[in-house]
Amino acid sequence: MRAGWWRDGPERLQDRLGTGERLVRWMAGRVQDRDQSGISVRAAVLSPGQDTEPEMAWTEISREQFEELCRDDVSARDLAPGSFIEVGVYVG
Repeated sequence: MRAGWWRDGPERLQDRLGTGERLVRWMAGRVQDRDQSGISVRAAVLSPGQDTEPEMAWTEISREQFEELCRDDVSARDLAPGSFIEVGVYVG
């Protein structure tokens, strides 16, 4: 990765949803594993406009949670280890 990559992101998330909700936190990560219990992700945790290097975190999301929350035409079964994902937290 190039130095300061997070300053140009997020790449795939909107700043604001059609409902008026604003992006307040986001994660840029890679799928580490996918099994029957869910999807394991290693991700950088960021705020929009963040200038400092992000903290890294590990998280797991169930397949059901992913299907419920994902707004794209991507299914949990399509995510292979190494896949890039972005996760946004929005508030209204």
